[in-house]
Amino acid sequence: MKKKILFSITTQFGYHTDTFMYCKYLDKSKYDVYYVGFDGGYSIRELDAVKVYNVPVHANKIKRYLLLLTTINKLIRKEKFDVLFLVSCQTTLMIRLSNLFRKSILDIRTGDVRIKENELSYYNSKVLLSSLLFKNITIISENLGKALNIPKKKSHWLPLGGDLMNLPNKSFKSLQLFYIGTLQERNIFQTIEGLSIFKKNNSMVKVEYNIVGKGSLEDEKRLVESIEYNHLKENVIFHGFKNHDESIKLFENSNIGVVYIPITRGYTCQPTTKLYEYLLAGMPVIATNTLENKLAITPEAGVLINDTPDAFAKGLEELWLNREKYNSKKIKQTYSESTWENIVKHNLEPYLETI
Repeated sequence: MKKKILFSITTQFGYHTDTFMYCKYLDKSKYDVYYVGFDGGYSIRELDAVKVYNVPVHANKIKRYLLLLTTINKLIRKEKFDVLFLVSCQTTLMIRLSNLFRKSILDIRTGDVRIKENELSYYNSKVLLSSLLFKNITIISENLGKALNIPKKKSHWLPLGGDLMNLPNKSFKSLQLFYIGTLQERNIFQTIEGLSIFKKNNSMVKVEYNIVGKGSLEDEKRLVESIEYNHLKENVIFHGFKNHDESIKLFENSNIGVVYIPITRGYTCQPTTKLYEYLLAGMPVIATNTLENKLAITPEAGVLINDTPDAFAKGLEELWLNREKYNSKKIKQTYSESTWENIVKHNLEPYLETI
């Protein structure tokens, strides 16, 4: 008999990569899969054999979350799920309090990335408080578990991954940089400044840099102004938001992935999906030296740098001078176990069986 599992997060289905991939790759001969989240107004995404409930977003925040909570609880009563998989968000604690005797997993995908040194975090405290009500916790990284003080005995490491893309192997006759992800407080404008420094010292090297993502108006404005100020409009293309499917051509045409994350207390424990997407596309990366990037990236897969424009320029220098050592096929092979399909089949599914 198949087991019923409910995934819940506030994000619209298909726009939170991790849960979308769990739903995509779980064995449907073993699991009936359900998903509840808000309707964010994006294009509808669907998966065969996944029952999706996108809850309308009410203008009033209190009514909005009450409607989501009511929808989830009604569905739980109706379907009598074997497992609730609750991604940590605004509604997690209330869902758990309403279903104390139902088997549940708290999934922690992020900590407070804005937290400063020697500062207490309301968000992290809330996650820790919620965790007290769960026997089973999955977490994105072991370092984040330590930072949040989540007991190791009830934690299970459920890492990030990417899909293996059937793309041609890369050549490195020029630098084709690619950044995809949020622009929110990531200081991506510093990579533009770094590229400007590199270009002044390497005027003969052909460089193109494609940037995909969205952030606050301030973040986007600063990025555009940096491109213009550094006279890089012929080299840098800011595309704005594109979903993963719309970005495949950029993955195909690019040969260097940019993983530029501020090296701060909040960000250093936070792995990022884009890293594995680049690597599984056969692209070496230029990445900031966070704890998680340091653990993931081998010397054959890219360079680690500080989070400054000068360091970005030096990283590009190193990539260019050593370009002959990078091999797309080997990079894909090295990170082949980091595909979402492998993570679901050999990590998530066995863990669910123990629950």
